[in-house]
Amino acid sequence: MCSVGTVLARASRQCALHSATYRNARDLRLADNRRRSRTFSSAALQLPPAAVDAFHAASGAPWYLSIGVTAVGFRLLLLPLVGYQLRETRRFVALRSRLLSIRAECASLPPFERGYVLAARVWRCSRAAGVQPLAIGVLPLIQIPGLIGVIVSIRRMLEPGGVYADALREGGPAFARDLTRADASWLLPVGSSALVLVNLQLSLRGRRGSLVAMVRGVWQAAFVVGFPFVAELPAGVFAYWLPNSLLSMAQTLALRAL
Repeated sequence: MCSVGTVLARASRQCALHSATYRNARDLRLADNRRRSRTFSSAALQLPPAAVDAFHAASGAPWYLSIGVTAVGFRLLLLPLVGYQLRETRRFVALRSRLLSIRAECASLPPFERGYVLAARVWRCSRAAGVQPLAIGVLPLIQIPGLIGVIVSIRRMLEPGGVYADALREGGPAFARDLTRADASWLLPVGSSALVLVNLQLSLRGRRGSLVAMVRGVWQAAFVVGFPFVAELPAGVFAYWLPNSLLSMAQTLALRAL
């Protein structure tokens, strides 16, 4: 007959065995998830360089033009999302009188309850009118990572030891032939930075208030302080940056004209 101590010892060993088995299975699942995530990320980052290479091979265009055309192409793919966001934003703004009434009705509630009730009633009011409020804030969260991913992949493409390095050293315009090195003339970084500042002024034009002034001042100061770092970027980065900024400017002007 087994003693109590023997039974407890066996139970303890069984628990330890099951715990170790669970940890091993969990670690294997985590490792597999990380591997799949890295595989997906790697494949996604390889898409823009592959698109640049395909356009260059099909058209015979210089590498800097191939990068610029690819930048415009990826931005054009996002236009349906931008149009959807714009339509939903306008429809949401059209509900302003109703939303102000809801806000006034909730003003007497305690702060915590007011925030919850106000958000719930705004959501119900929007959905009853066929408006999707999430389109206003969520879609930019989808667009921004996509654009950042394209920039990162183009930056990797320009690495001196990369697959395309030899071709890109002779793929730039006359004043910046080597796309893997910084533009010694500073024409590309100065032009790109100026376009970003112009886009900032266009997006804030007609808006007043201390917050707008602060945002404008912070961005302008950031570009002045950060310009030495921008000037050290490979010239090929600006082959993407310039057409992307020009398209942003055209989009801003078109939206303001509507």
